[in-house]
Amino acid sequence: MKELTEYITHEIGLEFNIDEQKGQWNKSLPMYLIASYKIDAAWLMGAEVVLVHLKFQEDQPTIGQMQKHMESIREHIGMPVILIFNYIEAFKRKRLVQQRMNFIVPYKQFFIPELMMAFSEVNQTKPNEDIRFTPMAQLLTIYWLLSKNEDEQIEQVPFNKIANLFDTNAMAITRAADNLANLNICTIHTGRPKCLTFNQSKQNTWSIIKERQLGIYPILKTVFTDSKPPHDKWINTNTNALTAFTDINSGYQQYLALDKAAYQAYKKTNQWPQENTSEGEFATEIWKYDPTILSNRFRWLKNNIDPISLYLCFTNDEDERIEDALEQIEKKFIWLEE
Repeated sequence: MKELTEYITHEIGLEFNIDEQKGQWNKSLPMYLIASYKIDAAWLMGAEVVLVHLKFQEDQPTIGQMQKHMESIREHIGMPVILIFNYIEAFKRKRLVQQRMNFIVPYKQFFIPELMMAFSEVNQTKPNEDIRFTPMAQLLTIYWLLSKNEDEQIEQVPFNKIANLFDTNAMAITRAADNLANLNICTIHTGRPKCLTFNQSKQNTWSIIKERQLGIYPILKTVFTDSKPPHDKWINTNTNALTAFTDINSGYQQYLALDKAAYQAYKKTNQWPQENTSEGEFATEIWKYDPTILSNRFRWLKNNIDPISLYLCFTNDEDERIEDALEQIEKKFIWLEE
């Protein structure tokens, strides 16, 4: 308990104290819960909560069983219930997050969605996919942010239907959803069939993406050619697309976007014109995700890269004209709630 208090008050900086006078409600709980858990009352940022510790680390209940136990304690006591672990395997922590269960592992993770609180140890080593979006996860998130009621939805929709919408397979959507769940952007509902829901409003989600720098730079590389490369549907990008959404001028360079799979296919079949890395009439950006997906789904894009991807392309640009254009994008597209 001393370690828990030091972690919350010193490391995270929240008001926290154990209420040693409380605990009489222990007697009202079923015996199997009293036998399995040590239960304490506490105050966290002015909210009265219940801290639940496993008495025995061996033969731990499954996450599903713990969830039922916590729900039972919540029903009997009527306060938020927080599981406390000295140690728990990473895959179990992932399951706790996916199931939206309140828990704390001191100096590792602090996740209390019921009180809208979440902190992670910044020095903890994580796989790259848990630090930022994967390309498909970013594409899913952008679609959700820009979609309106009349568009096809991706929340509470089976993964295979989302896959059809994005011209991919269910496994690719599963991996993207896992990435979003690991980042606490969405929750995966593991019924049959699987589906997902986003954890916050669109406005809050965008704020989280910016604050935690979750968005990836979507361009793999840019190549220049003197003749227009072969392709059925070109997507305008860079300042050419910014012109469509803001009052910035496009300039003379013509920028086009192409996904890496199509680019590699043209190169493999010798259909791609001679290229260089510095100049040419056509500048083709090779993208990490297919730029035609959103253009096909949102007719208002009119063969332009979507505005959020554009924002992520220019987020580190210090040109004042670009900064003004990005502000226009945010005001115009990103935060008009339904």
